[in-house]
Amino acid sequence: MSASHFVVGCYSRPPRATKAQENGLFIIKIDLQTGSLKILSKYNEVQNISFFSKFNDHLFAVTEDEQSILHRFKIRYFEARSTDFNGIERTPVLELEHSVKFDSAGACFISTIVEEGSNESVKVAVACYDDGVVKLFKSDENGIKEISNGLKLKDCVDPNSIRQEAPHAHCVLPWKGMPNTYALVDLGADRIYQVCLFFLLIRKYSSKLKLTGGTRNSPIFSTPQI
Repeated sequence: MSASHFVVGCYSRPPRATKAQENGLFIIKIDLQTGSLKILSKYNEVQNISFFSKFNDHLFAVTEDEQSILHRFKIRYFEARSTDFNGIERTPVLELEHSVKFDSAGACFISTIVEEGSNESVKVAVACYDDGVVKLFKSDENGIKEISNGLKLKDCVDPNSIRQEAPHAHCVLPWKGMPNTYALVDLGADRIYQVCLFFLLIRKYSSKLKLTGGTRNSPIFSTPQI
C-alpha cells in the first residue's frame, strides 16, 4: 500500500476557536490509492497551531495567540506490522523538545534556514500578523532563543484597523542567493519587502514592491509531509 503522512494543526482554544477542544495537532495518514484518511496520533501539548516548517528531522510550529509560542518537535519513526496490509509499516511520531513564548500576537508563518557555517543551528523567522512584526530565533542543541529585536512594520492602508488594513506581516521567506536577507509580505500595505539582517538586528527595508492587485485575500497555508 502506498501512503503518506501529514501534520495538521488547528485552532483549538478561544478566541481563535469558537469553543475549546482537546488537541491542537494531529498526524494523519492518507492512502494514496483510495484517498482514505486516518488519524494516527493526537497532541494536546500544543494549541492553536497556525503554521509549520519542517527542517531535516525537526518540525517547527507556532501557536497563534495574544502571546505567540514557537515549538520544536523531533520527528521520530517506529516500525510495526501494519493492520492494513501484510508488511512492516514505518510511522512517524512527534516529540516536543522546546517551546518559547514571545510577546507578539498572531504568529502565522515560519521559515527555516541553516545558519551559515553550521550543520546544527537553524535560523527560524516568524511573521506575526496581529502585531505586524517579524521575529528571528536560533534553534540548536541548547534549545530556542530569540536573536533579534524584531522588525515592526509601519506602512499600511489604515493604521486604526484591527485586521488586515493595519500592518500585517503574513509571510517571511529567505531570499534565495542573498545571505541574511528575507522576503516579507505585508498584507496591510500590499507590499513585498526585502529585509536585511545586520549584526543580529533587523534594521531596515532594503527595497519594497507595491502589489497593485492586492494581497489581502490571498492567505498562504501549509501542511508538511513527514
